[in-house]
Amino acid sequence: MSIPYATRISSRARHPQIRISPPDRVEVVIPRGMPTSIAGELVAAKQAWIRRKLAQLASLTNASDASTQPEAIHLPAVDLRLPVRYRESGAAGVRVRQDDQGLILSGAVDDASRVRTALRRWLLGHAKTELPPMLHALAAEHGLAFRQVAVRLQKGRWGSCSAGRHISLNARLLCLPAGLARHVMLHELAHLRHLNHSRAFWALLRRLDADADRHHAALRTAWLQLPAWIT
Repeated sequence: MSIPYATRISSRARHPQIRISPPDRVEVVIPRGMPTSIAGELVAAKQAWIRRKLAQLASLTNASDASTQPEAIHLPAVDLRLPVRYRESGAAGVRVRQDDQGLILSGAVDDASRVRTALRRWLLGHAKTELPPMLHALAAEHGLAFRQVAVRLQKGRWGSCSAGRHISLNARLLCLPAGLARHVMLHELAHLRHLNHSRAFWALLRRLDADADRHHAALRTAWLQLPAWIT
């Protein structure tokens, strides 16, 4: 059986690559100017690797109790752990409230899908508070200036930087170790000077982040480590 995949043309990519993100999305990124037929050839050549990664992702998701009702929310990027309490009521949806003891979810808390939706909504709001100040601090530290920052729940990217100097960050960054989250921000800040992945870009990123190569490698499998409620 063939593997379903999406194709994306990128003006920044220098080589074709396969990206896998939860729950089972396979995306082939093709550099602009390269024939899109290369996507099918790459998927066929990497079929065993893709199936292995998808199986690992499914295993992690199925094995996690967090897929229904997580007992706690852990956001390593900001060193925050919040216990979660559930209060069932006749409400159709799920509401999230934070107090001094953690998070309170009330409503249809026996519905795993509604619980995940409510937690993602809460995460997005929390990320909009936490991530922009972190980015501003890093930009000031390294003498870099961007115009605007947006925080979204993205499926295929940790972040992006446009030619207009607008940076977008994935709210899921809060679920990464602090060093990886910082690396992603520095990666996007480096694009303010080099809107590509040239040698000059990597040289700058390595100056900004001494562990850039290790962090870049770790990001390839970071999606697999996310808690099930946010995938």
